[in-house]
Amino acid sequence: MLILKDFGISFAERKLLDDINLKIPEGCIFHLKGPNASGKSSLLNAISGIIPEYVKAKTTGNILLGNMDLQTIPLKEKYHYLWHQLSDTEAQLFFPDCLSELAFALEHIALPPEMIIPKINLAAGQFGLENMLYRDPSTLSGGEKKLLLCAVAETINPLLLLLDEPLNGLDKQATDLVLKWLKSKKEQGKIIIVADHNPLIDAIVDGSFTLPENPRPLKLDNSLFMKTDLNLQNKQDCAVGHLPEVLYNIEELSFAYPNAELLVKDLSLNIMNTENILLQGKNGAGKSTLLKLLTGLLKPGKGKISLKGKQLQGLDSKNFAHFYYQSQITRENLLGISVKQNWLFWQLAILELNDLTLKEDPLFTELSAGQQKMVSQQILPYLLSKFWILDEPFASLDENASKQLLQLLQYKSQNYPGMLIVSHFLEEHRELFDRVLSLRNQTLQEEK
Repeated sequence: MLILKDFGISFAERKLLDDINLKIPEGCIFHLKGPNASGKSSLLNAISGIIPEYVKAKTTGNILLGNMDLQTIPLKEKYHYLWHQLSDTEAQLFFPDCLSELAFALEHIALPPEMIIPKINLAAGQFGLENMLYRDPSTLSGGEKKLLLCAVAETINPLLLLLDEPLNGLDKQATDLVLKWLKSKKEQGKIIIVADHNPLIDAIVDGSFTLPENPRPLKLDNSLFMKTDLNLQNKQDCAVGHLPEVLYNIEELSFAYPNAELLVKDLSLNIMNTENILLQGKNGAGKSTLLKLLTGLLKPGKGKISLKGKQLQGLDSKNFAHFYYQSQITRENLLGISVKQNWLFWQLAILELNDLTLKEDPLFTELSAGQQKMVSQQILPYLLSKFWILDEPFASLDENASKQLLQLLQYKSQNYPGMLIVSHFLEEHRELFDRVLSLRNQTLQEEK
């Protein structure tokens, strides 16, 4: 049994959690709920030992796993008892191929060498990763990285599983795989704590606890996302114009990562600057890769991409006059180390931006994944006239933040058309889009 007794967390003088009392028995899936900034990730970090050993914070109370006081066990030794899957997959992947990621975890628990490969093959097959073992994890899609981390958890098989946003960015097939896996872990008598905004979790859990709303959350300027306040014509930094014209011309594009099959093959497509496009496809189909090709972050293996009639030759800052790109990986969209510093960097490029008035200027390490996502999206209302290229913008957002972002996208779709978005969340909001494209079998197909 996992017991939290009178547990609390404080950052400096800011109290985040107080008097948390929980008892979670073995063979239980427990849903940790709460809005962004309520402390879900911080509580998981404290149970695993990231707080206070890595993220400095003050804790009170006790965390007991059976008769063990987890707070007395060093972070590097906790792998004997638990697996903590972070919401940020990039922070947990270090090796040049997936096989090494899985092997390292097993070597770390001193599994005999002759047992390592069979265990890896079994876990890889369970999550559909058997053909990706020699791939660089950085070339996997966001959903595939989630599945890889689930495979790591399956191989080491600890008593306690702490899962932060495990369904984030997964398609239906991958979601079903993870839910099935969680139920199997429950049957094996594991203790599973899941923090996820996806309501599908509720169908399989045995209990839940909702953290109260943070009484002192980071004050974001949410008025920016309200439709009635979006008269921002005088704040545009670079108008691209609203007359329809070809923004992107893609000719016979092919691309593959090293040690992997082609993701796109002989792809040809025109994208107009005033089109609203939803890009769909299974995890690993190449959606995020296509966005990176369009921004110049990746170079085609074959064919060419032209932006406003000029062939892309890799990353060029001048091209950002025509589009704005946000990666699926939130920390790639954040500048500096704190909220105010992030805004100050934007002010260097966009002089019209107002000052960001904050009584506190928290570091991004103190913010939840949802809060970090909201910080990165604060700039969007000031860039309405650009063509938006957004990769899973709803990931990690709670219900209220998702509604605000959806309202902003509705406003842009109608008043400043021009966006290409990858999002499983928006599959239910096709009315926002002129075209829905599905990437499958190495090519794009238009959905009816």
